Amino acid sequence: MTNERTVVFTVNGVRLHSAYNPQAEAERFVSSLEAPFLPKAVIVTEPALSYIAEPLKKRFPGIPVCAIRYSESFKDVDSYFTQVFYGKEKSLAEELFSYFGEETLSASLFVSWQPSAKAFPKEDENVWEEIKKAVLKSRDVLATRTYFSKRWAKNAVRFCALIKTQAFPQKTDSPVIICASGPSLTPSLPLIKKNRNRAIVLALSSAVSPLKKEGIVPDMILSTDGGYWAKAHLRECHFAFREVPLALSAESACPSKLLLEHAVVPLSYGDGISESLIKESGIKALHAERNGTVSGTAACLALKLSTGPIFFCGLDLSPSSGKVHAEPNQNENRDSLRDMKLCTKETRLTPSHFASPSLDLYASWFRSRNFNGRIFRLSLGSKYKNSFPNIPDVDWNFFEKTCTAPVKPLAFSFTGSEKENTNRIKDLEQILDDHRADPVWQKDAFPALCILRERSISGEQKAQYESQINKESEKLNGELKALLAGGHP
Repeated sequence: MTNERTVVFTVNGVRLHSAYNPQAEAERFVSSLEAPFLPKAVIVTEPALSYIAEPLKKRFPGIPVCAIRYSESFKDVDSYFTQVFYGKEKSLAEELFSYFGEETLSASLFVSWQPSAKAFPKEDENVWEEIKKAVLKSRDVLATRTYFSKRWAKNAVRFCALIKTQAFPQKTDSPVIICASGPSLTPSLPLIKKNRNRAIVLALSSAVSPLKKEGIVPDMILSTDGGYWAKAHLRECHFAFREVPLALSAESACPSKLLLEHAVVPLSYGDGISESLIKESGIKALHAERNGTVSGTAACLALKLSTGPIFFCGLDLSPSSGKVHAEPNQNENRDSLRDMKLCTKETRLTPSHFASPSLDLYASWFRSRNFNGRIFRLSLGSKYKNSFPNIPDVDWNFFEKTCTAPVKPLAFSFTGSEKENTNRIKDLEQILDDHRADPVWQKDAFPALCILRERSISGEQKAQYESQINKESEKLNGELKALLAGGHP
């Protein structure tokens, strides 16, 4: 910083910097900051003329120092920061999450330049609310990863051990209808059937039963859910759509019978344990975008597969005062068996009538993305309870005027496994041994512990986390090898 920039800004009667020595003011402020952990990033809200940037870089060497602006008046000094956010055009929470990811956000130090907070009270309140959303989202994503990480690793081992026939969709210029399982799918089912020859149909696994009931055969079925409840939807595929390829991530929960007998489109997120297993097992995979909701992964996949328009049916992502899903729904069928006089269906479904953090999270992703005018939300004239700025809501008259010509079914190329099951299991056992102490695998399997280790300032504390991670790695390695020992894990 040079004295040439010693300029005093006043906003709403509040001085943003000292009139005498703003550099010394910034240094005192930074030295007074409490940082009980080693941050992966430092993010300061509206640093104005940015005198605070250099002291932060000195105190946290090698760590990105970023800023969130309340005003565009200070653009000339944005270069002092690694990244600057304004968050006007789209959700700031989504911008922060997209740029940093859950691991960095969970270990970031947020700093408020107090003069700006007083000078811009409304902007300050809004920005810190967005920061809260981003941090809560990162916490929730990390909690999900921590809870499911072992299950995902086991699913990936089963996937690589059992998959027989691989299918790869060919690119097309045809329109695509993606069937999600929101309640708005139900009234559109007869029209999907009527216009079946005008579009390729990609079904999420939760929409399989409604499509089956209506007699609609999709071109491809997609599932990325690693939880056991996803299996119920996929079991229907074995009986109703045996010839329809299943697009699955290695982490997906899928009945063994389907992996052995169905054509599978392997999806890879390009990271973590599943990526290592897929690559080292020699399985070719189609790249997919990891997303909290399978609908988001489906949207990105459809945009890659087709140059034509993409239409979503059943993408409600909002509380419902009536049915939660298009029916029949396999999980609803299961849960309804427990309904009784003292615990009625209405009692069970009441939480779905109110705002849900998960739905808000999924909806915010769709609101934050620019789909370049290629994705539409299709319904039978009924208005959705929410809106997505970049996804126009259209009716079936629009679809029929836009998609007039018959299209060919989605084409696939197929390959079979070259190795016998026994050999593949031996190869997987070797892969597991090779990665027994792999830091990448450890971070994927135990994200919370690894972040705590990275945040630790104390050498003793860091060593304790290191020891705990190594013990957990050995335990997981044993569980995965035991899974393979059965032959058909």
